[in-house]
Amino acid sequence: MILKQFISNLHFREWRNWQLASAEFSVQAYVPSLWQEFCIELPELIEKSVEKRQAEHLAGRYLVKELQRQLDIHQATISNAADRSPIWPQGSSGSISHSRGSVWAGLSQNAEMSLGLDVEQFFSEKQVRELGGQLLSNEEMQWLRNQSLPLSLAYALAFAGKESLYKALYPDCQQLKEFTAAQVIGVSSTQIELRLTEDWSSNWSAGQSIVMDYWQSDEMVWVACEVTRRSRA
Repeated sequence: MILKQFISNLHFREWRNWQLASAEFSVQAYVPSLWQEFCIELPELIEKSVEKRQAEHLAGRYLVKELQRQLDIHQATISNAADRSPIWPQGSSGSISHSRGSVWAGLSQNAEMSLGLDVEQFFSEKQVRELGGQLLSNEEMQWLRNQSLPLSLAYALAFAGKESLYKALYPDCQQLKEFTAAQVIGVSSTQIELRLTEDWSSNWSAGQSIVMDYWQSDEMVWVACEVTRRSRA
């Protein structure tokens, strides 16, 4: 009963090299005893955080555990590095994202691939006005305004696309990047394409483009970015 109150609408799907899981979670239904109930270790750093952060973290780790079960692999704990990025068990790779009660995660036993996931709520008119200039260049904003997508979706999609790209490339690049480091150059009803505007590493240079898939509901957009790992110089 506690599980159904905290996690609902759990769905699985296969996408490219990945097993994906999505769900909704309730911060109001969260209680600390759920960590023990789900047999998931509560990290010390998360234990000191607010309940909202604890609930988000638990929801993501719960999905990963379910994905490990789906793939019939050892249900190992996913810890975090000093920079807060997930440390995936040897031989596997994945990604986790959550936003406003929605959570999703992806997992693969192909460690040569890297995944970036992001889920975002459609932007409000206020967010479009106030955040657009922080996330997008003037050229991108003008380009998106000329597309057929509603601005509330277009801006959320651009934001989620850049977040997904960053997560997918971080294992290779190991450095923080501003939103200006990639530019939206293409959008369809199911895909978004970004181009790197600067060198991210010796193997990910300016001018390279990455196409990602996305799905949407009435108010949320989910973006998935898959890349093949490249050795860092």
